[in-house]
Amino acid sequence: MDNKREIQDIISKLTFISLLKSGEKIDVNSISIHTSGYLGKLYRTFWTRNESRDVTYEFLVEVVNTAISLVLRCFSKKDNQNHQLGLLILDKLKLSRQGINCLKDTYRDDRMFSSKLETLIGIMNIKISELEDEQMK
Repeated sequence: MDNKREIQDIISKLTFISLLKSGEKIDVNSISIHTSGYLGKLYRTFWTRNESRDVTYEFLVEVVNTAISLVLRCFSKKDNQNHQLGLLILDKLKLSRQGINCLKDTYRDDRMFSSKLETLIGIMNIKISELEDEQMK
């Protein structure tokens, strides 16, 4: 099992994403949640630095791409422990789609951002299908 810390980090981030609920926004710098509303808006405007929808989107893309890469690496090792880790990451990746859907609902008034999230989910679905095929080899 290589990159134990990287694997733990990506599983934690995927789990975090999967637990998002509608109305919640990600503070990428602290990997925490802020709810929609005036207090959340004030916090994000005055107390956080470099927080935006673009930063959130890039965070999601980075987590998804890293997860896919780790699954492929684990499956290529051909030993049971790595295979099981690959399956765990793949499962967390699948579950994270629900959180991204909730985030899409949170930003439903921003059509472009919602479209980006929907596209990300579509790409994830294709990659997940490919990874499921790969794990059968």
